[in-house]
Amino acid sequence: MTPSSNARRALLAAMIVTLALAGCARKAVEENGPATMPEKSITEVLKAHTDALMALPGVVGVGQGLCGGRDCVKVFVAEMTPELARQLPRELDGYPVEVEATGAFKALPKQ
Repeated sequence: MTPSSNARRALLAAMIVTLALAGCARKAVEENGPATMPEKSITEVLKAHTDALMALPGVVGVGQGLCGGRDCVKVFVAEMTPELARQLPRELDGYPVEVEATGAFKALPKQ
């Protein structure tokens, strides 16, 4: 095997890896939407929207989470209803919103 054939094989292998990664990236965008950088931090978004979300009947908590490996707004609801689903946003300021039905939260008695 000559040095030039090794270089060709290395180049071919690099091209195959690049094409495979491009295909994975395209699939991730199709499944999760484009990965745009939000202008505000997740902390700023939560500060701006938590009161309004908590004012919705049935919302029992709001917090930061990870959705598909990126920051998201988690909204916890006592029970998901069609009316509540219509009122909750799918994204806030560039961050996805994930809703989780948890039931009501209760404070534990002090020990």
